[in-house]
Formats: sequence, C-alpha cells, structure tokens
Amino acid sequence: MRTTCAAMRLADLVDLQPEARADVYYTTLLRFLGCTADAATTAAVVRGDEAEFYAAMAPVSMGSAPEQLRAMTKAVAPGASWPARARQLAAMMTDRRGPERMLMPHCEVGARLAERLGLSGDVVSALGAAYARWDGNGVPAGLEGEGIPPPMRIAIVARDVVLLTDRGDGDVTSVLASRRGRALDPDLVDAATANLDLLAGPVPDDLWERTIDAEPSPPRTLTGEEVDEALTALADFADLKFDETAGHSREVASLAATAAQLSGASDDEVHLIRRAGLVHDLGRVGVPNTVWSHPGQLTAAQWEQVRLHPYYGERILARTPALRCIARLAASDHERTNGSGYHRASTDLSQSARLLAVADAHQAMSQPRPHRDRLPADAIATELRNEVSSGRFVAADVDAVLAAASGSTTNLEIPRPANLTEREVDVLPLPIPHHAGRSRCAVRPFQRPRDHRAAPPAHGSSPPG
Repeated sequence: MRTTCAAMRLADLVDLQPEARADVYYTTLLRFLGCTADAATTAAVVRGDEAEFYAAMAPVSMGSAPEQLRAMTKAVAPGASWPARARQLAAMMTDRRGPERMLMPHCEVGARLAERLGLSGDVVSALGAAYARWDGNGVPAGLEGEGIPPPMRIAIVARDVVLLTDRGDGDVTSVLASRRGRALDPDLVDAATANLDLLAGPVPDDLWERTIDAEPSPPRTLTGEEVDEALTALADFADLKFDETAGHSREVASLAATAAQLSGASDDEVHLIRRAGLVHDLGRVGVPNTVWSHPGQLTAAQWEQVRLHPYYGERILARTPALRCIARLAASDHERTNGSGYHRASTDLSQSARLLAVADAHQAMSQPRPHRDRLPADAIATELRNEVSSGRFVAADVDAVLAAASGSTTNLEIPRPANLTEREVDVLPLPIPHHAGRSRCAVRPFQRPRDHRAAPPAHGSSPPG
C-alpha cells in the first residue's frame, strides 16, 4: 500500500497522463497478485519459509548479483548446516533458468487474475512484466528499456524507494544511483531521488484510507455477477498456495450451496454461502508453505499458524464494507458444534456456518494432502458420521452435504421435535438475549440448534483436511 501511494506521487512528478494514472495504481497495488503461484516452488528450493525468503530478497531483487548473493546466503536453508546451505546455494546459482522458471508463473498468474478482475489490458500487460529490468536481465528475459510497460517501471522504482528507506542501512540515493540504467528507468530514478521525502516516510496510521483515496476517479466498482467472478478469482488465487488444493474452494462453495438448497435455505442464503465458500481459504496465503506441505505431525507452533488462517481470511474480507456480510461465515469453515474448533471456538453457529464446515471437511478429504492420501466416498461418509458421534457435526448437516455430493436434487426432510416450527427450533436452544447488536447484513438463520467448532487435534497431530 505504501508503494502504491509512492507510485501515484511519482506518476504526478513525471507528469503522467491522467488516463494512465489508474493503470499505475492497479499495477502497483496488484504487482504481487500472483505470489501464490511460485510459493510452493520457492519454499522447496530455498528449504525454508518462502515469506521470510521474499522479505530478505525484496530490497535486493533489483540490485546487483553480489547484493543478491549476500542476501541469499543468509536466507537459503536457514536451519541447515553450512555445508548443506552451501550446496543449496550452489545449485541455485548454477541453475540459469531457475529465476525465470520460478518467477514467470508469478507474472502469468498475476496477469490472468487481473484480466479476470476486469482491469485494463495495459494493467494486464504490466503485471506480466513484474520482474523486468531496464537492462533486459530480468523476467521475462529480454524485456528492456521503454519496452517495459510504464506502469510497471514506476511501480518498480517506487517499491525500491520504500524498501530501501525501510532498510535504513545505507544511503538510499546512492543505492538508487547504482541501479539507475541497470534495473531502473533512469528518468524515474532522477525524479525519485529529487523527491525522496515526498515518496517515502513512516507508516501512517491511516495507510488503508490513504491507499483507497489514492485511486483515480472514477473508482472501479463491481456489481452482481462481477462480484461473483472476482470472488471466484480470489478462490483460485488462494488454492494455488500448494498443489494439493487446486480447485478446493470452488468445490466447497458448490457443495455448501447445494447442501443449503437441499436443506430449504432461501435463494439469498444459498447465494451468501456460495460466496463465503469461495473465499473461505483466502487466509491460507498468510501461512508459510513449510506448514501446509509438512508431511508428518505438526508442532505446536505450526498448529498455531494453521489455526490463524481463518482469522486472516476474516480480517481481509472485513476490510471491505461490501464483504463484511460474508467475512464471519467464511471464517467458520473449521468450527465445530461442540465448541472445539478454531479460530473462535464458538458454540453459536448458523446452519450456514455448519454446512460450510462440513462441506470443507468433505471436499478436503476427497483430495490428497501431504500427510495422507485422498479418501474414497464411503470412507469420507464414515469420517463425517464419526464427527457427528463426537458432537462436532450435526447429523442433518452431514446428510445434506452427502446428498449434495451424491448429486441428489431432492430437498431433505429435517425432523423437528414436538412439531415445532423452523423458527422455534432456531430460537429455543439459544441463550437470551441472542445476538444483541447484530449487523443487518450479518449471516442470520437458517439456524437450528446451536453450533460449535471443529476441535483442533492435540498438538503435534496433522490438521483436519
């Protein structure tokens, strides 16, 4: 966000045409939109936390080869012995196509997602050049000079200004000068070095608001099917985090929505749970691949990271007012009806939340994971019914999801005790007062007995799904 604000100021300093300022804004904001595409590969190559590696390499990614080597020496295989680290570094340095093989998917995915979000062709082209260098030695190979889309040239310089200022261990002006005409557009470097105070500084408390306000008029808006397409794009983005989750979020959304429909939900409720299902794993991108790809039992620290991913997703969605209605529901995929789930361990879940949790568990078991093979349909049904016996799922919800997975189109008859109405079944088990101060757009019924969350396994065990 700071880089985006700096890029917009830099665009003004070089008198960029008004119609091109929007391209700078979206290009800079979304430059690393494809980061999940190479996360698994990066984690495997560097034998460590890919996020920490990215952070270590970011200030030198447009630097000289010696700068990059010094940073890599510290960042590659941090927990290994020096001989092992040396071998890994040697393998990386001698792999001439390694950078392109790792970074091109990042560029391609970023460009494709931008296209699906309805951004301009100029933004799409710019995002495809996320690692280009002025001298042509970047990625894509051979793209150089003024052939690099102007929005990306501005984004690259603005990011270096912010990162170098934050690093605080050298003269920003001299470092930019050393990259002038090599990695960076010389004219943009001159404009930036003459206005460093304007482009970089302390992180303001209202950074989010400043970033939103920096969007050129008229701001882009999405309505109706455009919102659904954007959420689907985000679903695919999250599922790229590691290979085994390909298509997971789309399938969860479809399964949960169908189960809700079979359970008698209204069209609005079905639409809401479908949207929540698409983005239920958005927070997955905030957890390192070393955790997701771990083949054995997780440590206590790794489990804490796993338990945070629904929280991250909820916080991401809640920042956008129009998506707050689905934020809490989307973050309920690991809740269980006995209060043993995460991240809230609530015992008050709507039926939508319960169905989403069952759908997530069902779909996860239908895919392989590093710690287990995929399960056949009968084994999945057995596992889900075991969860009912343990008090973590509700039988009616499991029946609905299994019916949805089997392709049934017949609405389920949900038994109600003593001829009670649906609303009476909703209200009677709940504490009074119920949901005081709830927002109008919050996920409401359809909500039979109280819900809870999935119990996390004991420390050291593998995560469900």
